[in-house]
Amino acid sequence: MKLALTAYCLLLTAADVGYADDLRDPFVFGSRAEVAAQAGPALIGVIWDATQPLAIVGEQTVAIGDRVEGWLVEAIGRDSVTLQVDDRREVIKLGETLPPR
Repeated sequence: MKLALTAYCLLLTAADVGYADDLRDPFVFGSRAEVAAQAGPALIGVIWDATQPLAIVGEQTVAIGDRVEGWLVEAIGRDSVTLQVDDRREVIKLGETLPPR
């Protein structure tokens, strides 16, 4: 019985090879196809503090006044970041990617 159970477990393990490649990353918004098509980093999260809020954009943590992908971080809200380049201003919400410059 023990040998049959071991063989069954090995078959299940062999059948699941590649299964993880089909799963969506739970920490990235959207489907795998949408994520692959995104041009730039996304606003992953906001660490809210009334005096010094921080935003997580892609793999970078930024504060007001920092630059990310050429954009100046002008303001950080509870669920959004206001970016500026030249005289163009964009607001991105959680899960959205930075617009192209």
